[in-house]
Amino acid sequence: MNFNSKKPCNNSSFQICLSGIMSALVFVATSIRIDVPIGVSNAMLSLGNVMCITSALLLSPFLAGISSGIGSLIFDLVTPIYVFSAPFTFFSKFCMAFVCSKVSQKCLILNCSSFIKKRLSNEDRSNLFGAISGIVVFIFLRILKVFLFNSIVLHLDFFSNVALSSKNIFVTVINSILAVIFALPLTKILKKSLPVNF
Repeated sequence: MNFNSKKPCNNSSFQICLSGIMSALVFVATSIRIDVPIGVSNAMLSLGNVMCITSALLLSPFLAGISSGIGSLIFDLVTPIYVFSAPFTFFSKFCMAFVCSKVSQKCLILNCSSFIKKRLSNEDRSNLFGAISGIVVFIFLRILKVFLFNSIVLHLDFFSNVALSSKNIFVTVINSILAVIFALPLTKILKKSLPVNF
């Protein structure tokens, strides 16, 4: 991939290798966490989303989704309290990274994010817009999952559901903000160490 133009990569083997590395980094970053008990469920503050967004800004949409989903899935499978959330985790992280990468690439090609501060380069604006788009998708899916779990499994009424879900959603929002703050500069650093064309 040419990171400056976001054109398709000619060296698919390099992208596949990089996606494997990013999967491992997503797993490691997710492991750096603080568990937050919430009722009968759990949430956590971690750096996992940082690496998911970073993957999305380095890779094609599909590979970004796969690397983010697999890294997060493996973490859930080896962590007993999260093992039942593994399928949803894979789906939500895949969607977040896929949307982030897709939006970032489209914005860079169309130069459609010029409403953001002029001091940012076109690539920086596109990455920011992509990261925010991916995070919004993730937050929506997370809220949907929490509400459905509380309603179907715990049989909570609407107001009890909102009260319990608000804590989980708050943790999700904090993770998302951290992802945007740290992923953008991290992506720029990593791009400098990679070949222009690979």
